[in-house]
Amino acid sequence: MTMICINNIINSADLASIISLIDENNNQSGLLTAGKLSKKVKNNLQQFSGDALAYTQEKLMHFFKHSDIFSCYTFPKSYSGFRLVRYQKGMFYGKHTDNVIIDTIRTDLSFTLFLNDANSYEGGYLRIYNHDNAQDIKLDAGSLVIYPTKYYHEVTPVTQGERLVAVGWIQSYIQNPEMREILSDLAIARYQLANQPESVSSEIYKKLSLSFDRLYRLYCV
Repeated sequence: MTMICINNIINSADLASIISLIDENNNQSGLLTAGKLSKKVKNNLQQFSGDALAYTQEKLMHFFKHSDIFSCYTFPKSYSGFRLVRYQKGMFYGKHTDNVIIDTIRTDLSFTLFLNDANSYEGGYLRIYNHDNAQDIKLDAGSLVIYPTKYYHEVTPVTQGERLVAVGWIQSYIQNPEMREILSDLAIARYQLANQPESVSSEIYKKLSLSFDRLYRLYCV
């Protein structure tokens, strides 16, 4: 899995509530959580607490717990480091990788939830590097992108408006990223087969489930 984008996991009414709860006096410099190298390339504002973050986290956790597709892709074990991040005009976060451990949790996957409309600001792309390739991500409000934490990534400078997102990290039951991708393919295929007529899917589903369970037991940590 290089990355996945899931649209509209939070509705417009809840997004409006989140934005209305933001305390302008609760902003802190992003440098508080920057490593030695990141301090040279990080320029943003973060909120580590407050009503807006609590409400965002509640909505995210509800989605995480009830989305079969999310589970098929991530095999979530623990979560860490939820925070609101703001990029005002001129702010950016240069090319970097996230810490291996955040809040005592191993970071296998990173996520960004976009909280304001993509057309309300210019620039501010999440750029994810996969070897020699780079992909720019800018999603509609309420949409989520998840990607392996090991990848270099950056947020390009905001040239107009403000970029508002929630970010966090996931520890997966499957630490090996290649095996996680294989298991994800099997899990999604099994999920799709479960919705097919029994006469078509029964035996295939049983064999696929058996293979999935064997691999999952081998690589689950």
